[in-house]
Amino acid sequence: MQPIALIDIGINLAHDSYDRDRAEVIARARAAGIVGMIVTGSTLADSARAIALCARWPGILRATAGVHPHHASGFHAPDCARLAELYAMEGGQLLYTVKLRLEDSDQEVVVRTFYSRAE
Repeated sequence: MQPIALIDIGINLAHDSYDRDRAEVIARARAAGIVGMIVTGSTLADSARAIALCARWPGILRATAGVHPHHASGFHAPDCARLAELYAMEGGQLLYTVKLRLEDSDQEVVVRTFYSRAE
């Protein structure tokens, strides 16, 4: 029986708290049987860092390019162009997880902007 391939679908390796031991964290995950990791981009800057990390660990890391709902107030319609550039760098896999609180107008603006760009 083949071992199960495990993928970490939401690791925040782009965060600066990993700057000192990022390589060791990846090595430990690999030793524990993790075959791939999806690095979360929760802001435009984090998305760019996540994609840069993927270039350092090809075949192991993949990235999301997006805006986490908690950071929605810092995202503005003109940022869509930069986000589109980032997602093109990652091979066209733009991922955005929508976790809305309907009363949060900043999040609604981000989602409406994404949808309008997708049409």
